[in-house]
Amino acid sequence: MKRTTLAVLLSLLLSMPLLSSCAQFGPGAGSNDTSPVSSQAVLAMPDVPAPVELKKDEDKSMVIRTNDFEGGFLVMRGKLTVNSLIDFYTNTMPQYGWNLKGVMHAKQNLMAFSKPNGDYCLVNISETNFGYDTEVQFWVITNKNAGASRY
Repeated sequence: MKRTTLAVLLSLLLSMPLLSSCAQFGPGAGSNDTSPVSSQAVLAMPDVPAPVELKKDEDKSMVIRTNDFEGGFLVMRGKLTVNSLIDFYTNTMPQYGWNLKGVMHAKQNLMAFSKPNGDYCLVNISETNFGYDTEVQFWVITNKNAGASRY
């Protein structure tokens, strides 16, 4: 995939949290009173772990495949603290070969990961339902030139 196409796609994905942040209400990050993340994980997508407490929102999740692009958008929800999810992804993603490239902490918490083969994963963690639930959004882009389809 050309670098310009990848840059455009990443720019669009990075702007999604900013555009949707106006619709978010509730207490600040990490202020909900819920249980911590368990040490168990399931695979939300190939090579992307998720705590067992999170449940997939099928209506807001999708996989995209074209000749030049492959990736997906997955939404999961549960009653976990924002801070415990940030710790979970900081500690667990490297076990699946992901390198943390950067974080943005605000009303929504964005974590950017990459792999040496050119795969990218953005994890957006935010509170929903006035602070009673936490939503985790995953945007995964795979390097189709690096190997076989995984989604």
